[in-house]
Amino acid sequence: MMDAIGRRRGGREDVRWANEQVNRLVERLEAAQREFEQAVASVSASDFYKAPAEGEWTAAEIVAHMCESPPRFMAKVIEMAAGREPVIGRNEEEQRLRLEEVSRHAGDGKQEALERLRSCDDQVAHTLRRVTMSSSGTPAATPNRA
Repeated sequence: MMDAIGRRRGGREDVRWANEQVNRLVERLEAAQREFEQAVASVSASDFYKAPAEGEWTAAEIVAHMCESPPRFMAKVIEMAAGREPVIGRNEEEQRLRLEEVSRHAGDGKQEALERLRSCDDQVAHTLRRVTMSSSGTPAATPNRA
């Protein structure tokens, strides 16, 4: 198979390149996650539960959201890697469940919230590392890849 400028596509070099891109993406994501975790850790315990303005979320609510959202999207990534077509977007039921999850954890202690965030971040990175390009040039989930 040739691409638009006449390069051979789908060979082992392309697969290796795509897998290296996934690894680089995960490395960048992990750096951003650690930076966010450090920012959360620097927020005082009292400010953690204060909204910066009326109608805005508190840091605790944002952390709760950062813990509920990525696993949902990672499940969709795995479905796509398995060749299925998951529903992308939010329906009313999913929105309700997501907000319930945020509400359930918005009152967690700051340390507990940080531990949940780190665990979630690690899960997301692990899931992304499981996604590789197959020899056919399509995404594939690799269950045992660390």
